[in-house]
Amino acid sequence: MPNPIIPSSFFINYFDKVESTNQLAILEANQGKPSGTVIVANSQSSGRGRLGRQWLSPPGNLYTSIIIRPNCPPMIAAQISLVTSVAIWETVSYLLPANKKILCKWPNDILINYKKVSGILLESQTAIDSKNNPIVEWIIVGVG
Repeated sequence: MPNPIIPSSFFINYFDKVESTNQLAILEANQGKPSGTVIVANSQSSGRGRLGRQWLSPPGNLYTSIIIRPNCPPMIAAQISLVTSVAIWETVSYLLPANKKILCKWPNDILINYKKVSGILLESQTAIDSKNNPIVEWIIVGVG
């Protein structure tokens, strides 16, 4: 795997503790922050998972959310969850010893030796374009 390069268009904002990286990213997206704005925290006091479930977020792990402005139909934007899962799987696979088994539990969980180590939470806002079609204005991709 080549060394990752963060594009210069990304804006990384680090916090020691936030309520929720997704919550903060949603506020930033609604204020017009650009695609590529990243929120990273050492811990979250009110992290959440799918269906409003609590996401335990103790210090020392990675909690991050990124704003993406795809300006595309919802059916296309839905693929972002799968792409995110594959990207995390590939990265973790590269870093893990060969004796560890990494799996994707579709659509949003990463497992190592059958234990959940990461989850993905997407939240989005849609609008109607000039042709009266729905488009996704922004998606927050949260990973913890």
